[in-house]
Amino acid sequence: MFDYIKGVITRIADGYLVLENNDIGYRIEASNTTLANLKVNDRIKLFTYLSVKDDGISLLGFYSPEERVMFTGLVSVSGVGTKSGFALLSGMPLATLATAIACGDVKALSAIKGIGKKTAERIILELKEKVDYEIVSDKDIDISFIKGNTVAEDAVFALQALGFGKADSAKAVAEAGKAIAGAGNAANTNELITIALKSFNKR
Repeated sequence: MFDYIKGVITRIADGYLVLENNDIGYRIEASNTTLANLKVNDRIKLFTYLSVKDDGISLLGFYSPEERVMFTGLVSVSGVGTKSGFALLSGMPLATLATAIACGDVKALSAIKGIGKKTAERIILELKEKVDYEIVSDKDIDISFIKGNTVAEDAVFALQALGFGKADSAKAVAEAGKAIAGAGNAANTNELITIALKSFNKR
């Protein structure tokens, strides 16, 4: 119904904010991570998701399209509702959450309050099934850094889980790997994802 709303924050409360646009105040639920980075009178753009359930309709807000894609993927998993989805988004940075899913880290996911081991296992299983990892051959992508590199492959997989295309994900990770190597450092999955996300935001 709404892709995003631009406006001024007039209130921030526990679990939601009020965003005023054209004299209409929209009550928008958001994760603690999103709310922690906002303050009253900020002019912002929130990406939205309309949640329709038996007990009512609510508007949810996300600071980026990638956060929204991750949320919609999470709540598509059996047993994961809005509350659990927000708990996961609030429990760790987006790149770290994507890495945990890509690497099958049940322990990291189940450490988040309200997420049990069985739910964590379901999230990993169902999201991996939806995001089948594959390196796409493209003349503009130097995949030599990625081939046979588990750390890099997990980073590409995680970016796909955030909604990015296979080729774009592979290219961003390859470029991030070069940047890290150029600085004389060894890359880890979380660093690759973080740098790749920054490159996407600059496009």
